[in-house]
Amino acid sequence: MSKNIEKTENRNAFLSGFIVLLGISALYFIYGPLELYANNIEDFAYDLGDLVSVMPLAAILAASFTAAVLAVLKRFNRRVWKTALIVLFVFFITSYIQGIFLSRDLPPMDGTPVSWKEFNFQRKYSIICIIILAIIMFFTIRHVGFEKVISIIKLASIALTAMILISSFLLIFSDGVTQDKPKQYASDEGLLEMSTEDNLVVFLVDAIDADAFREVYEYHPEFEELFKDFTFFPNTMAGYPYTSRAIPHILSGTWYENQGSFTDWCNGVFSSSELISKLKDDEYRLGFYCSEYNFAEALSDTFENLHIQQAEIDPLPFLLTQLKLSAYRFFPYDLKKAVMLTAEEVGTSTAAKQSDDEYKCLPEELEETFKKNDIFTSDQKQFKFIYTYGAHLPFEYESQSEMIDNYTYLSSVEKTMSVCAEYLSRLKESGVYDNSSIVILADHGYNGEESTGRQNPVLLIKGKNEKHSFTTSEKPVSHADIQAALLALEAGSDSLHAFSFGENDLRERRYLQYDYAGEEYLTEYIQTGYAADESSMFKTGTSYTRRDFQWFVDGVRNKIGDSAAD
Repeated sequence: MSKNIEKTENRNAFLSGFIVLLGISALYFIYGPLELYANNIEDFAYDLGDLVSVMPLAAILAASFTAAVLAVLKRFNRRVWKTALIVLFVFFITSYIQGIFLSRDLPPMDGTPVSWKEFNFQRKYSIICIIILAIIMFFTIRHVGFEKVISIIKLASIALTAMILISSFLLIFSDGVTQDKPKQYASDEGLLEMSTEDNLVVFLVDAIDADAFREVYEYHPEFEELFKDFTFFPNTMAGYPYTSRAIPHILSGTWYENQGSFTDWCNGVFSSSELISKLKDDEYRLGFYCSEYNFAEALSDTFENLHIQQAEIDPLPFLLTQLKLSAYRFFPYDLKKAVMLTAEEVGTSTAAKQSDDEYKCLPEELEETFKKNDIFTSDQKQFKFIYTYGAHLPFEYESQSEMIDNYTYLSSVEKTMSVCAEYLSRLKESGVYDNSSIVILADHGYNGEESTGRQNPVLLIKGKNEKHSFTTSEKPVSHADIQAALLALEAGSDSLHAFSFGENDLRERRYLQYDYAGEEYLTEYIQTGYAADESSMFKTGTSYTRRDFQWFVDGVRNKIGDSAAD
């Protein structure tokens, strides 16, 4: 064989492998991370610039290196090279089909222990897909020969790669994708400062259901003294099933209905909230102890403890995390378990560099803060929004009661209540408890792994100088009423008069349901009965799809497969 012919064959071998591998790399390194980011912008500390600075170059390098290895392999064993190229092509097509068409209802990455046997239908479809593709390749090779199959592989890979890259390019035009993020973080500055005159505290405990609080309360007789002066509102209706949409709704009473960028809406809410404006006018010092909204610049303009910090993305951990997230979606089912991450692991690998004074929201950390540090007072009025991880997954706390199983949801509720107890004790010791209006509430309830049944969160309220035994009120409260209640408390109201309606009033309360990581689809419900009663919740027939997402669904995705609910 002449050197020219050998060079041509080697070049063709490299090119054949490179075309297939470029498609795989485009899917895993570019389209997967970009779509995940575009559909969950507010959930990540990084931005588009961080993705662009790492992922495309990594895709090209990975495809080039692996193609070169394949080309060298061809010189030593042509049969092995043929087999490897076919396997890679089948893997490419399988990954595409798996990620675009078969990735619904995957186990959530929220720390919940996964029973993989419950998802056997996913495994079945994945295996069937691989078998069908392998059979097609086998009979095609036998019918037309390997050389023609190589040409088919090239053409199919070029066409599919082009579709992937075009789809990736169009994702960039989704609303908010190109925005620079301020990399905001919450410090603990002022957390323990309280006023000798007026304090308004919102203590938000994540994922604590009203019934769960009631159950834990009954296990602990000492809670009757702890929550003396508070009124419990068990008939409270949340607005949303998850934290990100719930908090701005609680503080403003306004609804996000997927009308454009959630980031822009948040900035509008926090800059124009009637509550925040009133507190500013009354010269309150405002603290927001929560890192959920690191993208909302209006927050740092409003709350003194929020600061802008430049994120320092470590390229290699960032790259590996993005690849694992893509692999969890695109890998054949039996390989997904090996690459599964938790949301906490994702956040750790992609978050801005932690500051020494960063607010720590885990219950054990917050409880330790309250135990080790004294409340100090000033003459400036204080508003504090304090978030704790509450009874969020994973459940890690041992119960203080023999009646509650260790490491269960209820033990996490119990742990969170002990954090509240420590905080209230410190307020009493410092002499600022009486002149403080305190609201303890959850952003949503909890119903195991289900996104439904989360509409009934805990709500406890104590007004300034309010004195009575622990009381329960059956007023039909909605989270949409909380801003007005906070304004009433700031004006001096007690808990029972913070809401203008009575216990026997018939109210229709709105609720916007969506699935975890599926915020682009909101379904409207009206609760006509008791908050916890799902049988009295009715769909109105109205749903809200994010406009930029709907455009993408109606356009490109109809051509390449609907992955809207992935």
